[in-house]
Amino acid sequence: MAARRILPAGPGTCILRPGTAPQAGAGGCPEFSACAEPVRLRTGQALYLAGQRAEHIHVIRSGAVKLVRGDDGGHQRIVRILKEGDMAGLEALSGARFGQAAVAANDVEACRI
Repeated sequence: MAARRILPAGPGTCILRPGTAPQAGAGGCPEFSACAEPVRLRTGQALYLAGQRAEHIHVIRSGAVKLVRGDDGGHQRIVRILKEGDMAGLEALSGARFGQAAVAANDVEACRI
């Protein structure tokens, strides 16, 4: 399967392109741009926390996000690193709770859907 890429364009909007993840820019699907919300995180800020009810899907536009799971001993393990074009929070499709936290590994821009 071909990698999905987010192409930079105008700030603050997200649109759909056929066969890809949501992309930044102007035009496109008005229904999607109306419901997408830009999110900016600094290094160490959480996109969402483990146990939080999943209500949104996030598409990473730039930066990297660590999916981190804690154990009973207080240790944290990085489960996955999400990069530009990756989606986080697919648990929102079922209304589940997040099993891990999503934390910005560096400055991140994402689209909240």
